[in-house]
Amino acid sequence: MHPILFHLFGYPVKTYGVFVSLAHLAGILGVLFLARRRGHRLEPFVDLIFIVLLAGLTGGRLGYWLEHRAEITSVVDLFRLDRGGLSFFGGLAFAFPAYLSFLLAKGLPVWETSDLLAPVLPFSLGILRLGCFGAGCCYGAPTSLPWGVMPEPAGLPSALRGVALHPSPLYESAFLFLLAGVLVLLSARGRLKPGCVAALCMGAYGAYRLGFDFFRGDLARPLFGVFSASQALGFLLVLLAIGAAAWASRAKAPR
Repeated sequence: MHPILFHLFGYPVKTYGVFVSLAHLAGILGVLFLARRRGHRLEPFVDLIFIVLLAGLTGGRLGYWLEHRAEITSVVDLFRLDRGGLSFFGGLAFAFPAYLSFLLAKGLPVWETSDLLAPVLPFSLGILRLGCFGAGCCYGAPTSLPWGVMPEPAGLPSALRGVALHPSPLYESAFLFLLAGVLVLLSARGRLKPGCVAALCMGAYGAYRLGFDFFRGDLARPLFGVFSASQALGFLLVLLAIGAAAWASRAKAPR
């Protein structure tokens, strides 16, 4: 793992920052490509991208601060991506209401638009998790498996230094890329009712976090000493997905 990807004019270019940029670029291009492919005007989607990115970055940083308060000691640190990273659930808590409000304000169909854009989120997040692996954050729990890795010791608790850990960001990236591919195929077949593809995206990721966060070593587990806050939110996301799928299935005609 390489927290610093390379140096440019004597300044370090950090791996995490590069992959954050690549993830956002992939998300922007993915949204515009899918919108054009379905024959939509691009102008409202450009506005949607700006609003969701701004809300997601704000929520992601605030969520990271709540989970890692010792790393962010001032208001200025909140705006510095070289001081920690982003929380997915924090970003989702801000981005989803902004996304839904924009669709309703513009009169865009919520279910159909959400199905259209569903593959973009896991694909972009999968790229971001590669940056987490390179930076050594989101490190895993100890393991004796042959693919265990040893992140940079600077970001690790002393008890985990020199110990082989699960490459948990790589697990998540592989799952997210697979999920994005499945969602693309389901959207292309067009046999599901509007909203079901988006509900599957939510439920699958929530189930992943609920199950595979046991392989992470960087999360506090305040719930019964076993479950992290992210696992609780993952469980909530599964319930929301089930509710969304049940609501969407009430539509009379398939898409």
